[in-house]
Amino acid sequence: MTPERWSRLREVFGAALETPESERPRFLESACEGDTELRVEVDRLLAGNQEPTWQSPATMLFPVAAELAPGDMVGRYRIEAKLGEGGMGVVYRSRDIHLDRVVAVKVLPADRVADPDRKRRFIQEAKAASALNHPNIITIHDFAEEHGTQFIVMEYVPGKALDQLIPLKGLRTAETLKYAVQIADALAKAHAAGIVHRRLEAGQHHGHR
Repeated sequence: MTPERWSRLREVFGAALETPESERPRFLESACEGDTELRVEVDRLLAGNQEPTWQSPATMLFPVAAELAPGDMVGRYRIEAKLGEGGMGVVYRSRDIHLDRVVAVKVLPADRVADPDRKRRFIQEAKAASALNHPNIITIHDFAEEHGTQFIVMEYVPGKALDQLIPLKGLRTAETLKYAVQIADALAKAHAAGIVHRRLEAGQHHGHR
């Protein structure tokens, strides 16, 4: 589901909640304008809103299954391809349509936005990374939220992930040392700034340097 679709769904759903139940069918018929899929989704949300376990509109308006596809927009960034995913989000190769440059956009899935702890960690990650300036650490360009979707915009570095570079018999000693020195140097920079990484993802997603 695209951000534009989410926005329309939220708009109709919010208006429906403020409409007396007796008038909702007529309102929805007019608001959905023959969009059967939209009507079904709004009806589902309205039904869920009456369940005792229903707590937050965000968890229902932005389902777990919603994954961005090529052509979808997140802010001013057009999705081109999925690069990978990890514990904190999904990374896409994207194009900044204002500056006409390729970037990597890391999106926090909507179901995790509803989790205060994950949301806090995601924001913390963006702030921590943006404070670092090092050749082996990705540059952070932007951090924003749109229609309930939080995302970090990062420098895109083309290349191969380490799991694609390492042959079955392993790397030669010289190559191992070359990559190890780059990783250790970046970690030393982060540690000097008081930042401790929860896990290492060197080379994962989009050719991290």
